[in-house]
Amino acid sequence: MTKVVTVLGDTIEINGDRIQFDGINEQYKLRVTVIAKTQKQQQTWRQARCQQLALQLTGKWSKGSPQRNLHGFSYQDYLKNNGYSGTMFVKTLRKWEQETKATLWEKFSNLIRRQRGQLINHVEDRFPPVKASYLKALLFGFKDATFQGLSEGFQKTGILHLFSLSGMHLVFFFGLLDKGLRRLRLTAVESYLPLCGCLLVGGIIFGGSSSVLRACLFYFVRRTLKVLRLRLTEMDRFAVVLVMMLVIWPRVLLTTGGQLSLYLAWLILLLPTSGKPSQQLVQGGLLTFLPAPFLMYLFGEWSWTGGLLTLVCVPLFSGVLLPGFLLLLILSLVGMPLEGGGLVVIEEGLTGLGALLQKANFASIITGKPELWVVSFCLVASLLLLQRGKIRALILVCIVFPWLTASLPMDQMIAFVDVGQGDSIVLRQRWNQEVTVIDTGGRLGFAKEAWATGRVKDNAESTLIPFLKGEGIRRIDRLILTHGDSDHLGDVSAVLAHFPVTELVIGEGAQKHPNVARLLATITQKTKVRTVTAGSRLSTNFALEVLAPKKAGQGENEDSLVISARMGQRQFLFTGDLDQAGELALLKRYPKLTVDVLKAGHHGSRTASHPAFIATLQVQEAVLSCGLDNRFGHPHQEVLETLAENQVHCLRTDQMGMIYYRYVMGVIPVQPESVISQD
Repeated sequence: MTKVVTVLGDTIEINGDRIQFDGINEQYKLRVTVIAKTQKQQQTWRQARCQQLALQLTGKWSKGSPQRNLHGFSYQDYLKNNGYSGTMFVKTLRKWEQETKATLWEKFSNLIRRQRGQLINHVEDRFPPVKASYLKALLFGFKDATFQGLSEGFQKTGILHLFSLSGMHLVFFFGLLDKGLRRLRLTAVESYLPLCGCLLVGGIIFGGSSSVLRACLFYFVRRTLKVLRLRLTEMDRFAVVLVMMLVIWPRVLLTTGGQLSLYLAWLILLLPTSGKPSQQLVQGGLLTFLPAPFLMYLFGEWSWTGGLLTLVCVPLFSGVLLPGFLLLLILSLVGMPLEGGGLVVIEEGLTGLGALLQKANFASIITGKPELWVVSFCLVASLLLLQRGKIRALILVCIVFPWLTASLPMDQMIAFVDVGQGDSIVLRQRWNQEVTVIDTGGRLGFAKEAWATGRVKDNAESTLIPFLKGEGIRRIDRLILTHGDSDHLGDVSAVLAHFPVTELVIGEGAQKHPNVARLLATITQKTKVRTVTAGSRLSTNFALEVLAPKKAGQGENEDSLVISARMGQRQFLFTGDLDQAGELALLKRYPKLTVDVLKAGHHGSRTASHPAFIATLQVQEAVLSCGLDNRFGHPHQEVLETLAENQVHCLRTDQMGMIYYRYVMGVIPVQPESVISQD
């Protein structure tokens, strides 16, 4: 597919050789991805931030990936709600020399965007990477891959929003502007139009997010009412701003940022304000408790420190960091030298604070994701209780009730998580009494030059971990690693960073595999390491038993742990990457073995799923865990034909996303369900 777009230069994000930006024309807006082939191309894209650039792009267009796992993120919905028509992965591109159509507003906004892009480049040129990331986030709302890595501690403790440009930040910036206009002895009427123009420019310079839009509109409404000499209550002003936002951005209430920004702004208006420290402390506590059901619903966890830390940190940000960073930017623009102890103190202070908060595991509590009706009930009931001053009951309704309903599921579950090209299976007992995870998935690494190596999130951060948190799982009782391949254990470290693991299970001899050996060197004494062979019984829950390997191996595919499980009246078999020779050997040891649900070996590769193995097991359903459009061509056609010949129902994660089975005796039978409907 070929598209002609104007590049919005200030949206260009560079992460190693991966370049992403927004492209627009008169019909649509696209999120575009380009892979730079050389370091020179990478730098060319960086310079494009402050240029007028139109491109003809040829590549693969898509609507974006839908939600692929329970409690997972839908990139498709994100794009739609933020005004994108889709994404495009570019194969070839060339400059478009013909003049593109643009309205007067588009020409004006593109001019301001180029200035924003130039400022972003200036900050990157004049400041070290860490300081530059904080400056770009606080002054321009530009959060690159470096900032994502630095901000994990702030996110865990619930104060990441302080780095998002919002009311507090814009009050500071426009407050300075207002003082300047008053110094020029301009009346409210005389300064109205210049201020409105600055609001337009500022909305673009600051990134145009939902929180920026809300704050700019609040400021605009307040000044307009002052000029017109009209009086409205704060709630009436909020209503006017909400209507204006819906006109400008109709789907803003469907975005996570819009929901949080507007809900928290409404809560702040609702709560009584006071200058007394004791009253401010109460307000901070209420700002922690009241949004809790909503935050649980969105993220599956709740930061109980968020409101109080916000109360403590707001003076730091508004009184020190914002003025300090603005002064640094001005000094750099006029060419003054920036070397000095103050810069070092700021950088080390923010880095140290982020590292300290990242270790504060107590600050965030995994709660699970409550049902929408539970959240709605809690939010309404909490407001009624707030009006009556019943704080204890409010805490029970906001915290305890949604937490209990989300973290104590009534059903058993076996879930084949869609981790792309890899394996991860979760066996969850009712009420989360016991949780077993078989493999974690992980990316297969390929060497790149230093300039092309960007920050890449662990795959589990967007697949396995959100699912576990959404189910209210706070610990993993048993983590089983079938063998040493990266696509099975590559994300173990990421999982260990979020969940304590009681027992790590590996095959006898697997510790000889380099990947397993490196992993074991990082395991703490809190996690017991257990080596097993055929005949080992792992748990009475799900009747978990190891069927292979019979003897010690090297942690390779042929040494994969083969595990049987039972839920309800159905038998499951998980074979890792076991090859056909291993399958036939398994049949010799267990000639009467039959299976209802088989996790097909090696992601549907022709090296596994021997016809005799499939036929003898009398498989009813086979789950193939493989990545969408994977480079290996899994599942291979021979395997699909073998399954069809044996009348096996084929379930593929690349087509169906997560595949899961639930069981409640007498209520829910053990039948397959999937996240992506095949209707």
